[in-house]
Amino acid sequence: MFGAMNNLINYYSNVLGISEVITAAEPVVKKSTLFVSVKRSPRPSLQENNESAALFEKMLSAIGFQKDKIGFIEVSDVNAKDLENWTEQNSAVVVLDNPDHALNLNQSKVLWSFHPHELLLNVALKKIAWEHLKKLSKVGANV
Repeated sequence: MFGAMNNLINYYSNVLGISEVITAAEPVVKKSTLFVSVKRSPRPSLQENNESAALFEKMLSAIGFQKDKIGFIEVSDVNAKDLENWTEQNSAVVVLDNPDHALNLNQSKVLWSFHPHELLLNVALKKIAWEHLKKLSKVGANV
C-alpha cells in the first residue's frame, strides 16, 4: 500500500514541480467518539428499536453526529481500566449512565451523561443532558 502511495506522491510532486513532500510514516487514522451505554435494569438496549434508541439518535443529530460515525458499545459496568483503554482508542468517550455513577478520574476526554431511558422517565434531566452534549459538540469529536 505504501509503495503505491509513494508512487502517487512522486508523480504529483513531479507534475506540480514540488521538490520536497512531507508525508506521515503511517496513514493517519481518525478516531471516533465512543458512546458507552451502561446496562442497568430496566433500561432497554439502544441497539434495538425503542423510544430510548430513537431519543439517542435525536440527541446525536442535535449535535451534528452521525450514528454510523461513532463507536458504540453496551456494558454492564465501567471501570478505570476500561476508561483508560477507551480513551486511548477514541477521540472522546461518552458514558451514558447517571453522572452520579461517574468515576472520579482526571480524564478530559470522558463525558458522563444520562442514558436516554432516564431522560424519558424524568424530563427535567433533558436540560442537563443537553448541556453535556453541547460540551461534546464544541470539542468536535465526531469524525
